[in-house]
Amino acid sequence: MIAKPETYEVLDPADFGRMRQIIFGSRLTGWNAIKFRAKELGLRFTEGQVKAATALIKQQSDLTQLGLVSS
Repeated sequence: MIAKPETYEVLDPADFGRMRQIIFGSRLTGWNAIKFRAKELGLRFTEGQVKAATALIKQQSDLTQLGLVSS
């Protein structure tokens, strides 16, 4: 999604004055998305920390619906 958004998006959000949103609250959340968002926020995580956070998000999303985080 991050490297080639056109593969996943039918329409470019910028064509409508919108920004792309990456949702971090599902079992489908990937570690690259977490790493990308952390970098946007100026956070520094090791690869192990990013993967641990991703695993926790996936685990929690199985238990309850997680909130939307957008960029």
